[in-house]
Amino acid sequence: NVLIGENGAGKSTLMKMIAGIEQPSVGKLYMDGKEVHFRNTTEARSHGIGIIHQELNLFPNLPVYQNIFVAREKKKGLICFTPLAQGLLTDRYLHGIPTDSRVITDGRFLKKEQITEERLAQIRTLQRIAAARGESLAVMALRWVLKDDDVTSVLIGASRPEQILENLKVLNSPPLSAEELR
Repeated sequence: NVLIGENGAGKSTLMKMIAGIEQPSVGKLYMDGKEVHFRNTTEARSHGIGIIHQELNLFPNLPVYQNIFVAREKKKGLICFTPLAQGLLTDRYLHGIPTDSRVITDGRFLKKEQITEERLAQIRTLQRIAAARGESLAVMALRWVLKDDDVTSVLIGASRPEQILENLKVLNSPPLSAEELR
């Protein structure tokens, strides 16, 4: 499953409604052909719906891998938000912070102080691996997210149609090798 839309289109709001965090003001939700209405996350979970929020501190006491394994306990799927780390896992910040970037124009989710030389070095290493695979860093990052059967949906944002087309190349991307996963 894929949910694609421009920034501000309501993707996060829709996911919160599906997960029982927010209530829809109009419209209906259907699951397996039956109308459902989740008044809270407990009701959504009872139907096998879980969510990994884009907020980085959802379970601050747990490492990332334990947050991901929450879905395995329920034997259901995960929806991954911001798999491209607010653009960090693209070529956007490889050579510094562009003046028209979200860091400069918005700054709510990705902050300038998060883009350290150490982090950029890590991202550049990943970019070299992606180039050796013949794909963009964004496509390789999405392939990594989709390597687990527990991930059933990935929520991406885009400010340009070309970004969506680039991200959809993950559908033809080969699996990551054991060496690439190290």
